Amino acid sequence: MKAIKEFNREAFFEFQTEHEIYCEKEQFELTRYFAGQQITITDITNALKTGATCESYTIGLPHYARNDRISICQIYFEFDYDLKKLWSFLQNLDFNSKDALYGGRQLNITINGVEYEIHKRHEEQGVRTFSPFTIHRLKPLKEQPKKWTVRHAIRAIVNRQYSQLKCKGQYTDDYAFDASIDYGRGEIKNNIAFAKQIIENPSGWWANDYEKNGKVSICCHSFDSNEFTFDLNGAQK
Repeated sequence: MKAIKEFNREAFFEFQTEHEIYCEKEQFELTRYFAGQQITITDITNALKTGATCESYTIGLPHYARNDRISICQIYFEFDYDLKKLWSFLQNLDFNSKDALYGGRQLNITINGVEYEIHKRHEEQGVRTFSPFTIHRLKPLKEQPKKWTVRHAIRAIVNRQYSQLKCKGQYTDDYAFDASIDYGRGEIKNNIAFAKQIIENPSGWWANDYEKNGKVSICCHSFDSNEFTFDLNGAQK
């Protein structure tokens, strides 16, 4: 995850190996897949906003062309490395035309001899879309919740309202590997990255303070166990 001020030609060449780039001026997230052979562009203006949605498009190459790394990069060049121009082009595509595939979810287009597959993805809820530029929408807790929820836990973690955040154990089907890394136990140093994974993939996550001693469990099912000690004024110390 990399946050930059503005996307341009220089930024493209500097960060083209990054999996995720957040562009502040344009308010877009760029995500690379398949070694850069597919990209998703998401409008993050409404990220972390309750009752709002974030739209995205995925641009890829046909399978027969996925060994051509230059082709997918060409899409940036065609729009002068201007994400606003690219976004405007995508929004003006007619996914209801007779040329649309898969129930209006995909269009195959050719630009200057290069064929692209354009996928219109569903709109994601704002509260399930992360952005480092709108994280202020996750307000600090004003008091300790009587009943903890995942949303409470995320707000406390993002605003550093804790004295300790740690992983108690992560478990997969590869028991030998799990043991070799001590089940991932230890301090979670990047609180934002930890919160991001829960925000974007909330299924299975739960929070509770069973022992009522200030320690809050934030876990995914039973295979990813974490906890923090709640401290209302933690970020102010």
